[in-house]
Order: sequence, then structure tokens, then C-alpha cells
Amino acid sequence: MILKYLYLSLVFLFISCASIPKEVERDIDKEQIKKLISNLSWNSIEIVTNYGTSLEIVGENATELEKLGKKVSVDLLNAFKNDDKSLVIHLILTNIWEPEVNFLKVNYTDIAESDEVMIEYRVNNFSWYKSSEIGSKFSIDIVERDKIYSYWSNRISEFLEKKTINM
Repeated sequence: MILKYLYLSLVFLFISCASIPKEVERDIDKEQIKKLISNLSWNSIEIVTNYGTSLEIVGENATELEKLGKKVSVDLLNAFKNDDKSLVIHLILTNIWEPEVNFLKVNYTDIAESDEVMIEYRVNNFSWYKSSEIGSKFSIDIVERDKIYSYWSNRISEFLEKKTINM
């Protein structure tokens, strides 16, 4: 009789554990996501030179968004066309969707009739520029930014379509 109850208890325990979702997603507070995205800027990234040159996400808001993963991709995409946020959003999306692809290239071009050098940074097909002049700011080619936006938009849309079909 005791073995019967023990057996039934084990079966009940097994069934109960099997019904717990393997990956419990925490609810996303949309207002918190908006706040994190609104705080993204050029200061959310850093060019680091050690044995090689790399681009790293250093802002607390950016790292929190990266931790949230694919579920914030659409929110990030909605803010992508803001030039102060597009590069860091590109890096966050790259780290979430394609973590094996993260390559930084730096080119220096002398500007004719000037002592300046134009510096082009390129990471995963996204370029941004800065003059060597003291106090100059980064700039982005809008046409190129829009190409990267289209890439991420298509990539995320395809994923969402597959996810909807499989549900």
C-alpha cells in the first residue's frame, strides 16, 4: 500500500515538473524598454584598443537591452533611424542575433588641402565617420544607415513570421 502511494506521488511529481516551462520569460515592461532605449547614445559604445581594436557596448542601458534578447528587437528597430542611437542599436542587434559576427575595421583618409584625416569606422557593414579635428563628432551616412535598417527589419520580420507559423 505504501509503495502504491509512493509510486503515485512520484508520478504526480514527474507530471508537475514536466508541465513547468523550460524557459520562463519575464514580462517586459514596455515603459522600461522605452526608457532604456531613450538613454542610448554614442556614449553607450567604446572603441577599445588592446591587442587589436574592438567596439564594445559599455552603457548600462545598452547592456540591459542586450540581456533582454530578441524580445526587444522590434522596439530597438523602431528607434534605429535616430542617428544618435543607430550604431549602438546595430551592435545590440548583432550581439543578440549574430554574436559570431563582430568585426571592426578602421580606415584613415587624408583630406586634400587640409591637415585633417577622415576616420572611417566600419562594423558589420555599418560605417560611421569622424574627422581628426579636435571636437569633431561622429556622423553617419543616412543611405547606408537605411540599408542596415532594412537588413534588420527583414531579419526580424522573417523570424516573427516563422514564430507565428510554428505557434
